[in-house]
Amino acid sequence: MIDITGKRFGRLVVIKKVKALDTSSSFWECACDCGKTTIASSLHLRESHTKSCGCLKEERNKNGINKKHGMSKNNRTYKTWKLMRARCNCKTDYHYKWYGARGIKVCERWNNYELFLEDMGERPDGQTLDRINGDGMYCKKNCRWATPKEQAVNNRGCFKKGHNGPRAYRT
Repeated sequence: MIDITGKRFGRLVVIKKVKALDTSSSFWECACDCGKTTIASSLHLRESHTKSCGCLKEERNKNGINKKHGMSKNNRTYKTWKLMRARCNCKTDYHYKWYGARGIKVCERWNNYELFLEDMGERPDGQTLDRINGDGMYCKKNCRWATPKEQAVNNRGCFKKGHNGPRAYRT
């Protein structure tokens, strides 16, 4: 165990080690700059998961810094946005080989969900996100909400019978 007494992590200064319920983690009592104390694990302190007693989050919420778009992860439009970004950016995503690996990118503006929503609006029933130019990037000029029939006309032929390409995938 490394003694981190006296070390600073964000707004927290470590005061002393406290007895942990499980022995796999070390917990520390910390003094926050706001005057309160809190208990945090060494891992959370070292990896910057815990930076204050909670006052930092409250302060950011009060100032609108953590302002969320108000969409839950179950919202269809939000889910479409998340899946679009995953298949272009995440090498472990099943669909990455047909998107990100081919050079299909998401425009910088659409890394922000609110701006994606502003450009595309809510996802209409029975429609999914479609790139007009299948080799082009995801951006306002190249995307539309389209029905499965409209998308079938606009694919690279990878959904033909017997092809081992991507599964029918709609977001």
